[in-house]
Amino acid sequence: MNLLRKLRDAVDHLCIRLYVAAQVMAVTEPVRLRAIITAAVALLPTLAIGTIPGTVAGILVSALVLVAGEDARSKVSPTEK
Repeated sequence: MNLLRKLRDAVDHLCIRLYVAAQVMAVTEPVRLRAIITAAVALLPTLAIGTIPGTVAGILVSALVLVAGEDARSKVSPTEK
């Protein structure tokens, strides 16, 4: 029982850290967060199907979404000189 309690506490701690990190990212990098969420949503159905060409296509679409998100972020974020 003690091992399960330690494991549950570790998972709870990890979830809280991920939640706080997502909140911080939503405030500081909303365009990047939107691109990550869109890429994840585009990837989930292809992983559920499980065929190799579908999975490869889903990964490529997700990568394209992330690249487009980075391009959009660079256009709306101030540039450092």
